Amino acid sequence: MNTTLEYYLNGINFKDWGVYVSESGGVLDRPKLKTPPKVDWDDYHGEVVDLRGKRVGAREITLNCFMQATGKADFAAKLNSFLDELGKDGTQRLTIVIDPDKPLIYEVYNESGVSISKRWRDDIMAGTFTLKLQEPEPVKRILRFTRNGAATQASITITSNKTVTVYWGDGTKTEDVYGTATTVTHTYSQFGTYYVVVAGVIEDITSFSSNCAIVWNKL
Repeated sequence: MNTTLEYYLNGINFKDWGVYVSESGGVLDRPKLKTPPKVDWDDYHGEVVDLRGKRVGAREITLNCFMQATGKADFAAKLNSFLDELGKDGTQRLTIVIDPDKPLIYEVYNESGVSISKRWRDDIMAGTFTLKLQEPEPVKRILRFTRNGAATQASITITSNKTVTVYWGDGTKTEDVYGTATTVTHTYSQFGTYYVVVAGVIEDITSFSSNCAIVWNKL
């Protein structure tokens, strides 16, 4: 069954603001490798490069957007609302639904601003813009937890000597999680399905268990 591609910002459909995405870039790309340690010996060809424990930089996401409204005032109101949501403190959650059970999840922010190309009209008014987003923690594991009458608390237990950040999917997060068999929990106040992001050097996690379902082992 085909699924309509949907884009959400903090759980709000882009279409609620009259915003449609015509093209996306960077969402499945592997971010650029951080410069590894190098030694250049004068009496040797080339260079010696340490390629153990490779690490990548931030993810860059580009969304080419088209926006439509019923006039100048409606256009300005919807645009301001969209940009206000994008400009809230901390990272904002970008969700791309490519499959009902396996959405793509990103914790992003906008640094470069947004420039709108438009023509003012009193009837149907449209504009275009390119949304450039950065994801500072680009390597992550995605989990799913459903809060119902019986299950209200998500639990994750990890062993890792490097810290990870857990984004619980309701706008809260737990930072600097590390250690041996370290357990973190979160209680949800409202019913629904939440997507939990465990971000960091997940390759160095030596044990992992949770009462959440794994959606993407690595994204």
